[in-house]
Amino acid sequence: SYNSLFQQAASALAFPEFIEQPAFPMWEKLLIYNIMKEFLLSTTQKIISQFDIVGLSVTNVSYLTSVALSRLIKASAPKTRIIWGGPSIQSDHILLEKLKHLDCVDVFVHGRGEEPLEDILTKISQGEELSKIVGGGIPGLIWRGEDNSMKFIDEVDQNKNIKHSYPDFS
Repeated sequence: SYNSLFQQAASALAFPEFIEQPAFPMWEKLLIYNIMKEFLLSTTQKIISQFDIVGLSVTNVSYLTSVALSRLIKASAPKTRIIWGGPSIQSDHILLEKLKHLDCVDVFVHGRGEEPLEDILTKISQGEELSKIVGGGIPGLIWRGEDNSMKFIDEVDQNKNIKHSYPDFS
């Protein structure tokens, strides 16, 4: 199916060695790959021309595209700070090992991300460096330590009063 072909194209952009896999004819893979690459390159240029900080909500479906986009942003604008959050970001040991290899992402937010993200952005707007913020006790953050090991602070207490309101879709 073309959904699977799309996933292969995302895989190839995120991890170029996947383009060699034989599930689809090479011309189909290259066509989708090139279309997707052009879209991501165009998106990257728009992002880096407007923002110093980029936040991505990462799901299982968007993981590969998020990796590709994050790598393109970092390659084009290394000083741009990239923050990942969303349902695919957890603090379990398997994921921590996987995240360790994503040097294109500066910090990950696990659990409810509204408050940690607000805290990060507030501190950055006050002139603090992201490298100083991550170890400063904000709950729900995962980051790469100086020894390249993944560090994290337990997520925000899910039972406390939340200062952000959520839309009611009922």
